[in-house]
Amino acid sequence: MSSPTTKPEKSGNGGSKHRLSGRIHIVGSDNSALFLAHSLASRRSVPPITLLLNDFTTYQKWMAGKQSISLQANGLEDIKTGFDVNIRRGKDTWYSVPPETEQVEYGNDDTLESDGDFSGAAQPEAPGTVQFQQDDSKIECAIIPVRSNWTVLAVESIKHRLTPDSTILVLSDGLGTMEEINRHCYPDPETRPHFMQGVFTHYIRRRKGAFQFYHAQLGTLVLGVPPQDGRLSPAEADKIYWTQSWPETTRYLMRMLTTTAPLVATAVAPTDLLLTQLEQIAIQSVLQPLTALMGFTNGGTLYNYHFTRVMRLLLLETCSIIAALPEVRAVPGMEVRFGPERIRRMLTQVAERTAGQESNMLRDINAGRVTEIQFLNGYIVRRGEELGLKPVMNYLIQALIQGKTYEARQKEISAIPIEAPVDGRNRDSRSAQSDHRMLSPFGHSN
Repeated sequence: MSSPTTKPEKSGNGGSKHRLSGRIHIVGSDNSALFLAHSLASRRSVPPITLLLNDFTTYQKWMAGKQSISLQANGLEDIKTGFDVNIRRGKDTWYSVPPETEQVEYGNDDTLESDGDFSGAAQPEAPGTVQFQQDDSKIECAIIPVRSNWTVLAVESIKHRLTPDSTILVLSDGLGTMEEINRHCYPDPETRPHFMQGVFTHYIRRRKGAFQFYHAQLGTLVLGVPPQDGRLSPAEADKIYWTQSWPETTRYLMRMLTTTAPLVATAVAPTDLLLTQLEQIAIQSVLQPLTALMGFTNGGTLYNYHFTRVMRLLLLETCSIIAALPEVRAVPGMEVRFGPERIRRMLTQVAERTAGQESNMLRDINAGRVTEIQFLNGYIVRRGEELGLKPVMNYLIQALIQGKTYEARQKEISAIPIEAPVDGRNRDSRSAQSDHRMLSPFGHSN
């Protein structure tokens, strides 16, 4: 996809005259990222799409899969091709593959390493060499469909390619990611790009191939533009939401997604977006940590009286805190929408739908990686304390997950913890050296 087939509009929040390229960059290779890319490629008028792959190993799988994304639905195979790719090296260096060399065989280990990183060509003239070119081109529209604990890493990796006119769509289960992004990546509001947020509920399962999946159950994609001015509450932002002038990149990305039929995407006001996110966090803050602590699939929470009692206790606390949040407590019907029994039924439906699936948190713990607990139960704990409440159940779950994560890391490096680390001090040297394993690449599949 070297040239856009859509008709993008002029860019500009401040009157810039150049036209948008229409290119959409999608970070990572999670199931949701592949589904988004495949859906956009299914449009009658296909925008140029660039997949930002995490490492060279993923690129090898991409080449082995004939540079295509395959979707199986209703017994039919739908294969899409024509995607451009960028490959990451280190923290934030991206390389592109020239179109004329994408089909070349890659068997030369002197040119590229296969351990997830790569270096420049040692022998550019050697047969079979793929010439990678560093790509610092500016990104207009980026979609980041990664877990909450990897979102900041993903933004940092493309920060130098973003401008204040760019738009980023963040898709994650947790809350608090925007604050982390602003704190670590954009402390100066003047340099920040524009942000969109969304909740993705399609159920996508990976097949045997790295870029093959099937659409297990239809869901939705709820999109919104959070208040760019941190001083505005969602309710205040609602009043000007449909009359304000959005940046061209935001309008373009919103229009592309909401007019892509397979995504079933809708645009909502900030308060409606926040309510949808809170429903998601209420479900995931129970399902993910319980399955991670017990080590079973999502279906293990069903038909078990003892786990049902634990879920009810957690939901009683979580729902009472959510209903008391100042941003939403004036919304009519909050007590009904966030009634513990209603959320429990929604949780049960998710568990039944994904009964044979391991949760992301369980996979992260088994792999010795940092989990997104701070954006799930940690968010509930933080907001509860702001209200003067003591969310002891959520604090307990958060501490247990953090403890189990630490134990898994110690087991992996064969170290016996003598003294718990405090603020980064008194740490086992091998533990410190293995921190990079805890910061897992954001391109792992669900």
